[in-house]
Amino acid sequence: MTRTLLPDEISGNWRTLGYNKLFRLSERDFDLYDLSQVSCVHAASGGREKFASVFDRFEFDPTGRLVMYARGGITRYLLERQTAEVLQESGTGKSHAPQLIFEVFWRYFQENYAFFKLRDLDWMKIYHTYRPRIDAQTSPEELEAVLTAILVSLNDSHATLLIDGREISTRKPHDLVKQWQKEFHSTEFLSLYPQGIPRLCAHLNETLLRGEGKWALDRQILWGWLEPGVGYLAPFSLMDVFGGFEQLHFGGFEVANVDYLERLRLAMDQVLNDLSSARLLVVDMRFNLGGHDAAGFVIAGHFTEQRRLALTKQAVCLPAGNQLALESTALTPAQEIYLEPLGARRYTGPLAVLTSPATASAAEVCLYGLLALPQAVLLGEPSRGVLSDMLLMGLPNGWRTSLSNEIYTACDGVCYEGQGISPHIPIPVFRTADFYAGLKAPVEQALTWMNQRRL
Repeated sequence: MTRTLLPDEISGNWRTLGYNKLFRLSERDFDLYDLSQVSCVHAASGGREKFASVFDRFEFDPTGRLVMYARGGITRYLLERQTAEVLQESGTGKSHAPQLIFEVFWRYFQENYAFFKLRDLDWMKIYHTYRPRIDAQTSPEELEAVLTAILVSLNDSHATLLIDGREISTRKPHDLVKQWQKEFHSTEFLSLYPQGIPRLCAHLNETLLRGEGKWALDRQILWGWLEPGVGYLAPFSLMDVFGGFEQLHFGGFEVANVDYLERLRLAMDQVLNDLSSARLLVVDMRFNLGGHDAAGFVIAGHFTEQRRLALTKQAVCLPAGNQLALESTALTPAQEIYLEPLGARRYTGPLAVLTSPATASAAEVCLYGLLALPQAVLLGEPSRGVLSDMLLMGLPNGWRTSLSNEIYTACDGVCYEGQGISPHIPIPVFRTADFYAGLKAPVEQALTWMNQRRL
């Protein structure tokens, strides 16, 4: 069991196993650093009250490692006490030297990225291709262009560059985003969901639920009756999109908005109370962009009466002294994550779960939880295939980059990173022509299949 440790018990230097983070803790304050083999960049600092507001569960394992969880998060972080000074003088401070920034950026991926082989990418070739383009006279705009080109080669939605509040993402828009880009005349991915979700909720309520549906969390979750005995639930996100996307991370650690999680739990209790008599429940995950992994487990936990293994999770862990981690398979110890029964009332009847290429990140973690349930059938199209948390790392000039350093393995032994989670029953889910009118047909097809094969 985790317990509250006294400040003096964990004061000192602690380096994470994997993740390349270093904490310097005193009884009054803390500093957090992002590490590579060529740099040490200050990432965050504050009083111990701030530290305790982010990290709230601690224990020591039998080896003396510190085990730590971020508030509301599901990820176990292991930290080893550092008896010697680990901060490197070279690159510790701020720097705008283009060569150093490029080197640190490249090293962050070299030492942490989990999917070079999956994405068929020669990272050394990337270095030899782009490093000669950077010298002392390289402008910030030119450096940004080079780093963006490298991210494009990864083709990973969780690999981004953050500059002065701008997120430079190379994610390819799926049909839902393309529709919203046309509607709202914007290409800014993160602004589309707060605009699009209320409109989508209203449309589905009118066309599927005859205007009699209910919603909660600012219309980010919708439910009601499709027909007598057939319930419908559509969670459009697993976070408060109106509260901002920065709530997902602190210094590169997975955190969760515990107030949001509690409101979601209460909403799910109401959903299950309203739809308790359903002989079939459609869970529409086609539009869910993700958010908090823990939120996906709040939803899936309302559909089981017993504890079930949902996934195992590991992070890339650079072996000591390893200067080239490109082919390394060293990983942190596997963390088993279980789906726990939640709520006063749970539904264990047949589940028809609709998926799409817009189903991403924590929404896919939710699918992992649903895959552990014997009564769940996935219908639709493969999900996005971006399961790893986004490891945020700071560059010496104040820019930040994110990358995928974790391997999520489902209960069936498969990691669906890159490929996405394939449905049991393929059904086209989006029509580019007359987009909204086409949203009803996949639900009807799912009901037809479930009625013929399962009920």
